[in-house]
Amino acid sequence: MSVSESIDLPHFNDYWRVIRARFGIILTLFILTFGTGYFVSAFVLQKQYGGTVDIRVFKQDKDVQVFSQSDRNAFDPIFFESERSTIESKEILYPVIKKLNLVEKWSQRYLHGERLLREDEVYGILLGRHLKVEPQRGSNIIQITGISEEMEEAPLLANTIAETYIGVRTKNEKDRINRGLDNVADQIEKQRTIVTDAKKKVDDMRLQLGVDIIPGTQNESQLLDQELEGKQKQLDDARQDAVARRVRYEQLKNLSTEDLIDTLPSLGLNDANIDQIRQQELQGSANIQSLLKGGFGEEHPRVQSLRAAVGRAQEQLKSLAEGKRRALLIDLNVSEEKLKLLEADVASLRDKLRQEKSDKMAPFQEAVKERDRQQYILDQYEIRYKQENLDQQSPSQPATVISPANTNPNPVRPILWLNITLSGVAGLLLGLSVAFFIEYLDTSVKSLNDVEKTLGVPVLGIIPRGVKPLNKEPKDTPHAESYRILRARIDLQAHSGPGNTLTMISGGPGEGKSTTLFNLAHVCAEAGQSVIILDADLRRPSQHTILDIASGPGLADHLIRGVPIADLIRETAIPNLHIIPAGEDAHDAISRFDNQVLREIIVELKEKYQVIFIDSPPALGVSDASVIAHEVDKVVMVIQHRRYPREISIRTKKAIEEVQGNLVGVALNSVATNSDEGYYYYGAYADYYNNPKNRKKKKKGSSLQPRPAPPLPPGTTPPPTPPSQPDEF
Repeated sequence: MSVSESIDLPHFNDYWRVIRARFGIILTLFILTFGTGYFVSAFVLQKQYGGTVDIRVFKQDKDVQVFSQSDRNAFDPIFFESERSTIESKEILYPVIKKLNLVEKWSQRYLHGERLLREDEVYGILLGRHLKVEPQRGSNIIQITGISEEMEEAPLLANTIAETYIGVRTKNEKDRINRGLDNVADQIEKQRTIVTDAKKKVDDMRLQLGVDIIPGTQNESQLLDQELEGKQKQLDDARQDAVARRVRYEQLKNLSTEDLIDTLPSLGLNDANIDQIRQQELQGSANIQSLLKGGFGEEHPRVQSLRAAVGRAQEQLKSLAEGKRRALLIDLNVSEEKLKLLEADVASLRDKLRQEKSDKMAPFQEAVKERDRQQYILDQYEIRYKQENLDQQSPSQPATVISPANTNPNPVRPILWLNITLSGVAGLLLGLSVAFFIEYLDTSVKSLNDVEKTLGVPVLGIIPRGVKPLNKEPKDTPHAESYRILRARIDLQAHSGPGNTLTMISGGPGEGKSTTLFNLAHVCAEAGQSVIILDADLRRPSQHTILDIASGPGLADHLIRGVPIADLIRETAIPNLHIIPAGEDAHDAISRFDNQVLREIIVELKEKYQVIFIDSPPALGVSDASVIAHEVDKVVMVIQHRRYPREISIRTKKAIEEVQGNLVGVALNSVATNSDEGYYYYGAYADYYNNPKNRKKKKKGSSLQPRPAPPLPPGTTPPPTPPSQPDEF
């Protein structure tokens, strides 16, 4: 990257300069936005109060677990998310609406009694504006917050919703347990029938065979008995496992998809895919509720998109649940096939044992063993059933209230400090955005670089904002230093021959050229040069006003009545400074002002004065400025800082060049040096050295040095050093 390219890159100081220059706009917009936010939050927005109830929720088994352990104490985040959706469901909130008579209350509040709200409309209002449900992460606590414009209604909503949820949950849990116990009772009845048949068979065989005591067998028979006993134990375990799987399958096959998915973890049949899709479904449902609370309607595309995603997740869950059912059935079939193989092995061993024993005792022994096995299975069923019945005598609550909601006089909405903070940030961002946007639209001259790049001429001097004519300023005013620098950079000394002529031209009115010309003439006169000002701005003459003298007689009298120029020269209160005002009939003399007349006047004045300053009208729109620019020795263009577009300055320069005017440079006028540190150097030293305190210390030999200037911003040209002897050029 070249040096020229790197200089063009924005620097932090460039942005800071914009902020300082447009600080008034930024501050105004900040105050307006901040004040509006405070006023709206404090006095316009309706206050809303809250009441929060904390409930502890316990996970219950879906049905009675006969052959497996309960996992009701295990933490399941999916369960608590589903309970959040349950609390926000119509099953819970519709009874709350009826119990609190919200249809009539809210119809009067929101519709002023014009009509009654429908129950589904009240449900939407309750869910969107008045209810907030939040499970506490990592715990089994759910917070239910009621929000209302009435202070007493907020805790009433929260407590009623919590009570309704606990009641519905208790009823549902009791119904599920009763269904499970009924199913186990049916299995017990079937098993009792099997045991009764086995006992009857043993009794019948004992009576038929007349057996009172089962005799022993030989050693080989004992080995076969041991082997048969081991195989029989495996068969019993397999049969019990098959029965358990059959019971489990019978209990699960008729469950709904949601109940089946909730039951799988308790059976040790967790499925990562099901858990992931279920989490996505619950997250989607929660996002839908958040959008509805945020004011989005049911027809909003985001709501519909989320509902479609939830529907797809539900279809996937349904498909996976059906797959689980099929897997359980396959698992049951495998278990039953294994049972059949074991039964075949046992039967084979029995045949061998039967060969070793008498045909009379073998069937009886097998019947006895079969009776004992069926009795054992029946005992397991009855023990579990009695245990569950005892547990039901003192059932545990599925949810309990930890801390009920109470009336809180402090509103929860609007959050004043948050709204004020956001208003302040928004105001600051708005102010900065508008400031930089205005700066982007502003095509006026903003810096020395703008002048030098746009016009290709040097900047001879920087005139601070608010400078008055020097005859109306204190004698030691630091503002005079700006004009001394300007004088030092313009060679006005007539090295040989008659004096120099100079005019100051601007593109538009009000850029300060007349004041700048007078002040430059003032410092030249103070330096001992003989100076005269010719007010040739016949359209808006101002030099006589600056000097507080009458406007006539003047240049107009010479043009109209032929009064000699020598008779029109007037002395001023400033030594070495004379003036020829425009005259009282200046406007009537415009048509008589041309190059020949001005050339003759200049020739005459050069014989008497070292420097002739000619005040001129603006260059654009009138011809007088072109006449003056053509005849004088030097032309200085005056540009007011941040006033007119650059195009005005470009056209002014072109107008001067078209008449062969000698444009020596630009005086940048009305610069806000306090708000732009890039111009610090053009006023800092003058302020320091013109301070009487600093001069007094200097006389006493003080070593006090001026405050060091801040570092130059990129692209800024340091000011020229004034000559040590201003009277010599």
